[in-house]
Amino acid sequence: MSIRRLGCLLVASVALLVTSVASGQGFDIDSFDPGGIDLGGFGADPLGGDPVQVNTQFTPATDERPAVLMITANIDPGFHIYSLTQQTPGPLPTTISLDQSDDYKPIGNWRSIPEPKKHVDEVVWPGQTIEEYEDEVTWYLPIEISKGVDVEKLQIAGTIEMQACDTGCQQVTVDFKAKRGEGVPIGPLDTSKSANVVTQSNAARGGRAPAVPQPPAEAGVFRADESVVTWYGWLEPNTVQPGARTYLYLRAEMPESWHINTYAKEVGDGPNRPTLVAPVSTDGLVAYQPQAIGEVTEKESPLPEFGSLRYHENEVVWRVPVDVSSDLKPGSYELKGLIGYQGCESTEDGQGTCEVSRAAEFNVKVNVGDSANVTSAAVNFTPAEYKSAAEQAKAIAGTLQIAPGPEQPTIIEFSGNSVKSDTSWFFIIGAALLGGFILNFMPCVLPVIGLKIMSFARQGGESRGRVFALNLAYVAGLLFVFMLLATLAAFYGYQWGELYTEPVFKISMTAFVFIMALSFLGVWEIPLPGFTGSGTAAQLASREGLGGAFFKGILTTILATPCSGPFLGPVFGFTITQPASMTFLIFLFIGLGMASPYLVIGAFPSLIRWMPKPGPWMDTLKQFLAFLLLGTVVYLLSTLHVDHYIPTMALLVALWFACWLGGRQPFTASASRKWGAWLSGFAVATLVGYFGFVFEVENELPWKNYTPAQLAQSRASGNVVMVEFTANWCPTCKLNLLTALDVPAVKSVVSANDVHAIKADWTNKDQEIEDVLLQLQSRTIPLLAIYPADRPDEVIVLRDTVSETQVLQALAAAGARASNPHHSFVLSRPPAEEEQLSDSGTLATMR
Repeated sequence: MSIRRLGCLLVASVALLVTSVASGQGFDIDSFDPGGIDLGGFGADPLGGDPVQVNTQFTPATDERPAVLMITANIDPGFHIYSLTQQTPGPLPTTISLDQSDDYKPIGNWRSIPEPKKHVDEVVWPGQTIEEYEDEVTWYLPIEISKGVDVEKLQIAGTIEMQACDTGCQQVTVDFKAKRGEGVPIGPLDTSKSANVVTQSNAARGGRAPAVPQPPAEAGVFRADESVVTWYGWLEPNTVQPGARTYLYLRAEMPESWHINTYAKEVGDGPNRPTLVAPVSTDGLVAYQPQAIGEVTEKESPLPEFGSLRYHENEVVWRVPVDVSSDLKPGSYELKGLIGYQGCESTEDGQGTCEVSRAAEFNVKVNVGDSANVTSAAVNFTPAEYKSAAEQAKAIAGTLQIAPGPEQPTIIEFSGNSVKSDTSWFFIIGAALLGGFILNFMPCVLPVIGLKIMSFARQGGESRGRVFALNLAYVAGLLFVFMLLATLAAFYGYQWGELYTEPVFKISMTAFVFIMALSFLGVWEIPLPGFTGSGTAAQLASREGLGGAFFKGILTTILATPCSGPFLGPVFGFTITQPASMTFLIFLFIGLGMASPYLVIGAFPSLIRWMPKPGPWMDTLKQFLAFLLLGTVVYLLSTLHVDHYIPTMALLVALWFACWLGGRQPFTASASRKWGAWLSGFAVATLVGYFGFVFEVENELPWKNYTPAQLAQSRASGNVVMVEFTANWCPTCKLNLLTALDVPAVKSVVSANDVHAIKADWTNKDQEIEDVLLQLQSRTIPLLAIYPADRPDEVIVLRDTVSETQVLQALAAAGARASNPHHSFVLSRPPAEEEQLSDSGTLATMR
């Protein structure tokens, strides 16, 4: 999630706080039934089935009309579903997404028969029109079936998602494969330009784009001569048991503004060159139609002969499911095939230019054994012709099928942790209240609860009205966050704790908790009454203020979100299938349950008499709580991706410096001096955060990860190969990268001469890298090895610190002379400078 989106959600949540308690479709408090409730997909009896049954079919084209896809939903009595065009804010609309295929394409928009029943809501969304279906509805869409496709064998696959509601709601998701049928009565077709048709790859839940798998270190790499498209291929897992499934991944990467066309089973009649993936199965292995993972762009070409264009920009992965026969004996089996593709560049005028069509042959070993593993195997690529890929794709087009889905597992409900369909609303509300109360004792919030205990101690001498106001402010902060979480759950599909899956949020929370711990240790003091430490400011502002109480309530709830206590699992599951009003209501009662101790103490201040009087013990407790917060920091760090460890630690140290610089200013210092110290400190922290998370090396070379196979493949390509031996613990290596390798002049030479740049990372012990270093007569790094293009028996070696000039000269000596300012450089080697390698010929060491 971007920072901008988080900001939008925060603004939206503030606006929704005013009107969010009852914001669901058709919620009428006068007709509210607290008796039985259907908990939908989460708590309903699985034997009861879905309240909506779906039937699909298509009719082929006739002289009077095009082919039509029809989806009929039969709705159980008492239930209703919503239209495709239901506006927001409002209940969840029905969505229909179609799988990508070159066998057919939409040529219009969805319509329904009958039209949805409409009424204007006056309670939850005043003035909003609600569009519902009851009993039965058929959606129909005009489609065009590609020439040559056998309609008797064609299956149109997709997914329909609906929210079915009676007194409660549940989400219904149906995957369908429509076959030819007789059809049902429908109305006029809408053949205008498609506006409400969604393809499967773009139908990401919650509006989130599908994640494109990244290549593992073991992936094979291929790029054709003079092409901008780079392919990565891997098989995962590379060892499977008989009867199991593995996956072949083929990832294409292109520079910005470049794209390749979407997949097709075979080449059509038009001038477009689709991407072809034509696997050839070995006996015992069955490869299925590839599944695209990535965004699809669709637009009309300015050139009429090209028609509608559908392509992937920047990156895309095709995943090929491969089933292993259950009677296949253990051993190694080859999976091979061809890929065909064409890279095109989009220009501002919309026309663009394209490379010539290219192809590659791929092969990989599938290991069949008694036990499976989760490792990957590299796919080997060799250049081929697009014509060969087209012929292979045509040969298998009739037999290449969509992979069958996995068998549905048997669902066993454990009654001790589920909610029955006849459970009353009183139980749901009670579980929410009790679960919220138990959150106070979760380890996530204990440090902040300790602060609240100290504030109770301070309130011992306060008036009853002030005690009530302070606790009410604390509860307001607590409920504010619960309403924000309800907003995320109701309108953005986020579940409890799911914000902690967002790196930006986790890093922000890590930094926030860390500076809170620094405050508790006296490094600096939060400028809110009741949050100060033990210094002079604490003595002058020892009374807790409403702002400090509100802030503590916010912090308590945010820290509670990673935890889920008893009773909350079923309740949160219930909210997932409910309209917005139910979600807000449930979150409100969870918040009230968590706030209940403070509401009671605010109403009966005499309850705090058991607290000891304020004294030195409070400062000791605060410092102890600081270590609990630091433990929370360690936990949050453990949830980050490894790539974020170092930048986050650097950010924490910079924030430590900022807090130290601001906190060391005396209480009597002028405002300008205090502001200057704080701004200076946070300027340093901002700079560190920028270089750690945002700044990117503009001239970074297109490094590939070292493997013996990668090095052999690159050397066999006939290009200059440059291998940098480096490690994270090697500062000289980092200096070489920054000053001599990832620099504009070297990048220009690498690009102009198609130099293969390989990075051998020796951060962790790697015997293969160590063997190569010994072969190059070195036991230390950094070391740069450059293999000439036309002299396969030589290698040029640069040791220790190198300069940009040395690298350019070495590249020129190896044959990379285009765009090289040292293009005329010739390596002159006296006999003493020439050394013999054990099995690779001559080694020339540049000094």
